[in-house]
Amino acid sequence: MSSKIISAAHFLIEVVFNLYLSALLLRFLLQYVRADFYNPVCQFVAKLTNPFVLPIRKWIPGFFGMDVSTLVVWVMGTLLKITLFHLLIGAIPSLFTLIGPTIHSLLSQVIQLYFYTILLEVIFSWINPANPLAMVASRLNAPLMKPIRRLIPSIGGLDLSPLVTIVFLQFLGLLFL
Repeated sequence: MSSKIISAAHFLIEVVFNLYLSALLLRFLLQYVRADFYNPVCQFVAKLTNPFVLPIRKWIPGFFGMDVSTLVVWVMGTLLKITLFHLLIGAIPSLFTLIGPTIHSLLSQVIQLYFYTILLEVIFSWINPANPLAMVASRLNAPLMKPIRRLIPSIGGLDLSPLVTIVFLQFLGLLFL
């Protein structure tokens, strides 16, 4: 295959899989933080991810209030994405060669998701804090932001915790990815 076709296929696989995998990660995290599932954003994420999560949930129950089936689908989807990348260049991957890139991709997805939800929370705090997306982002980011808000109080009404959290996330990304 030509390099342009491989590049285009790589891009398409990356975009489609990352969007859906982000929705799966968002579903898991929203359940973890006990977000309001009557919120339209939460309902959208649940309906989008139900086709893959609900069949797996029949065999894999929750564990200590965590939706393990969503995690399994998320990890399996990431493995499939990495496998497709290998097959695209003509390599047949072994399970051992998939472990490193899969862990890297999973960590990258978590850091990126939090980065973008923090940006959304900041932008909506200026525009419309009552927006359903802003409420979901705030609820999702609370476990990361609360400890930093305790350490760094608002200065003149300006909350610096999103900035500190984003810098910390970028640091983790550079350190581990």
